Amino acid sequence: ERYWEFALNFAESIKDYEWVGVILTNMGGIFELKKDYEKAAFYHRKAIEVTRKAKDKYTETLATLNLAFSQAKLGYFENTARLIEGITPVMKEGFDAYTLACYELIQGIYNTYRGSWEDARKHYEAAIRFANSSGNMELIAHCHEEYGLSLLERDKHEAAKEQLNQSKKILLTIRKKATSGF
Repeated sequence: ERYWEFALNFAESIKDYEWVGVILTNMGGIFELKKDYEKAAFYHRKAIEVTRKAKDKYTETLATLNLAFSQAKLGYFENTARLIEGITPVMKEGFDAYTLACYELIQGIYNTYRGSWEDARKHYEAAIRFANSSGNMELIAHCHEEYGLSLLERDKHEAAKEQLNQSKKILLTIRKKATSGF
């Protein structure tokens, strides 16, 4: 965390606002991992503000998706819906698999909240497909976890267990690789 603060101070000092936006988005991500969604939302809002000024559409899109995720986790579903609506036209322009996975994941969380289970299922499955295409193992695990939690809400315990176990399996693989040096 303090390394990110150092990087942020440096990027601000040289007025590299695209970099500032990326750093703020990553700082928000750190707080999401800590499940401190209020602080995550704070950094994502700042990232959106900076990236708009820098005309960095990609990082602005990621920050908006991350803010929508934080808002959903805090239970602010009206804000989540507004953010999703605002970003939907931009998403149609085409983005990489990682960004599309994030978008689909947030749609799944939002549709779970709304009780639109079939829509939620489609979004979670799309999120997992895009995450797999991105190759980002943490994102793949996160998509399986959120899908599993959604299934628990529907009392689909066996399917939920399958998704949650898949998430754990991926996370264990990541940890093994990190500790083995490969």
